[in-house]
Amino acid sequence: MEINYLLSVVVVFLALIIGIIIAKYTEEELKPGRKYFILLQKSFLFIIFLLLLYFFRLNWITILILSLLLIMFLPFINLRKNIIMYNLLAIILFISSFKEIYFIYISTLIFLYGLPTGTLFYYAVKANKIKKFFLYYAWFVVIGLLLLIFNILL
Repeated sequence: MEINYLLSVVVVFLALIIGIIIAKYTEEELKPGRKYFILLQKSFLFIIFLLLLYFFRLNWITILILSLLLIMFLPFINLRKNIIMYNLLAIILFISSFKEIYFIYISTLIFLYGLPTGTLFYYAVKANKIKKFFLYYAWFVVIGLLLLIFNILL
């Protein structure tokens, strides 16, 4: 499990870099596509949230109520500036690693979430703020590794 988890953390993090590369080659499409990238982010986040609720085996009424609450508050979440969200996804990835089928789904969805996130972060990278990129998003890898080490020690 450890090697699969470790490789997944690295591959999921690479989605951000792939998103930046995609943005570099499609720079003229970034401005008109920005609203769609944000919509993609929020959609993937919602699906990840639903899978996480299902992972904890909550009853359908609770899942429905929490999903409706998330739908109500999702328009107010500013994902472009909310770097904490990506770091929370590292914790969700770790939690999902205890059941293989959820781990596959969640890691795929976090990878897909990282593509528009990296694309939206392209302007900061273009403005030579590479340090910001690694300071903000490299915590995903650090948190993933710390959780793995903590799990091994226990």
